Amino acid sequence: RNEFYRKALKDVIDSESTVVDIGLGSGMLSMIAAGLGAKHVTGIEAWEPLAVVARENIELNGFGERVTVYNAISTDVEEKHLEHGRVDVLVSEILGTLLLSESALGYNEDARGRLMKPGGHVIPRMGTQCVTLVSSDSLGSITSAREWNGLKFRGFNRLRDTASLFFTKKLGCRLSALDPVNMTPRLPVIEVDFAADESRGLPPVQRFRTRALRDGVIHAAVFSWEVFSDLSKSHKMTTHWEDTVDNFER
Repeated sequence: RNEFYRKALKDVIDSESTVVDIGLGSGMLSMIAAGLGAKHVTGIEAWEPLAVVARENIELNGFGERVTVYNAISTDVEEKHLEHGRVDVLVSEILGTLLLSESALGYNEDARGRLMKPGGHVIPRMGTQCVTLVSSDSLGSITSAREWNGLKFRGFNRLRDTASLFFTKKLGCRLSALDPVNMTPRLPVIEVDFAADESRGLPPVQRFRTRALRDGVIHAAVFSWEVFSDLSKSHKMTTHWEDTVDNFER
């Protein structure tokens, strides 16, 4: 993720650039922007303990003169709080397990309208939420009733919820460890432009038709997303399990 943001910011930052970083976190993106030569960066973090740590990190790395930290929710920050007024670049890393589960579009929509210059750069620019239907015998064995001590309970599976949301992290494993087999192509559920779209314009329901790639049992719908740095999709970051299989455990 860090490399995606470094490349995306490098494409748009020069010595006169001013930046707002929504969801400051550790301060990483603000420090990347400052390290690339931005004139000034304003990092906004709602959680006070994290804002304190970010400020320490920024000072420790020598960026205290060019990075200002605000402990506030971004919707409470006004143009008058920005050292140089409206900014050239709006960057954020408030993407959840689902693309919009942390209201990334809403916060970007608000900030670009009040804190960014017209024609400014929004990073990430584009995002697509996807879903893939998969089969996994290992997952099926974890989530179904089988046998215990010679007693059979398979009939109990008829009473299971037809759909339950869960995170593999809570099962103590990663999806790649469950040997999933894609039963459908990856389907784009919704695509958003963080620099133009509005939350109220999102469809409340989406329906799709697709064709199975093979025979078998579908055990899960796997949600993942991909984002791009600009309209030309120069740089890409994804949470697709095939793309993250070699990542370190998180």
